[in-house]
Amino acid sequence: MSVTDVLKESLHYPFIEKEKIIILGIFYALISAINLGISYLISTPLMTSSSSTLINETATTFYQQINHIFAQIPTTNLYESIILGILMILLGILATGYDYRVIKEAINKNNFLPKFNNFLLMFIEGLKITVVEIAYDILPIILLVTGFYIMTYGGIFLTIGSILSCVGIICAILMVLIQIMAINHMIANDGKITFAFKVKDILNIINSISWIRYIGALFMLVIICVIIGIAASMIISFIMLGVMMISSQVILTSLVTLVIMGLFITPFLSLFCDRTLGSLYNERVKDLNVDEKYIIK
Repeated sequence: MSVTDVLKESLHYPFIEKEKIIILGIFYALISAINLGISYLISTPLMTSSSSTLINETATTFYQQINHIFAQIPTTNLYESIILGILMILLGILATGYDYRVIKEAINKNNFLPKFNNFLLMFIEGLKITVVEIAYDILPIILLVTGFYIMTYGGIFLTIGSILSCVGIICAILMVLIQIMAINHMIANDGKITFAFKVKDILNIINSISWIRYIGALFMLVIICVIIGIAASMIISFIMLGVMMISSQVILTSLVTLVIMGLFITPFLSLFCDRTLGSLYNERVKDLNVDEKYIIK
């Protein structure tokens, strides 16, 4: 199947069972609403504080200044934010678990959306993807943070930090390319997390697809998502104007915007991307010397 055919099929995929898009959208809408609630709980006390209160002239370090700023937030707000944050993470992992199932169906070449059932298993599946993503992100983050930190010393350290940061960026791009196929390889092998770190096998799989074809497909995927995002933003802007004419409350306008994005746009893009990535995995050459003990039938 050509890359264009993969993308076309993936664009039609979310509309096979529209009710499941709405169910997935509820997850993303709740995540967006909770995120807005956390922002409101933290930012409102800071916005009502005077600038003189927020700035601590006796603070000698950046961390002391941050601690001083957080001291302006009521303890109740912090506790509520922590609780909401935990709930948001749990919902996010569940949504990621559904991504796992969508990719699995793509690898199986099934033309239906997976069911929303066995939420404990779905949570574990989402947790597996999260663990793999974190593992692949650790090295680039260390390089970037270290590089930017060294740059603050100036002089020769500015050059050293810049080089380290550039290495971190290149490493991040490479890790993302490997990570995507690593997640697919894990899912194709009964979710065994060790398969996500069989780097030699994963590189062989990408080679069999062709790096140019693989990167080209991801590039086209990003372009399509950006176009859909821009079009959606323009439509939502008109809706926002209507809401603002009815109510001048900024928090209400933001909530309506986030709920619309969460219910319709985010789940569509999520399903589109998952289907594309799973289908790309199927483009590998199957007779490679790759450890695939369990390929889903």
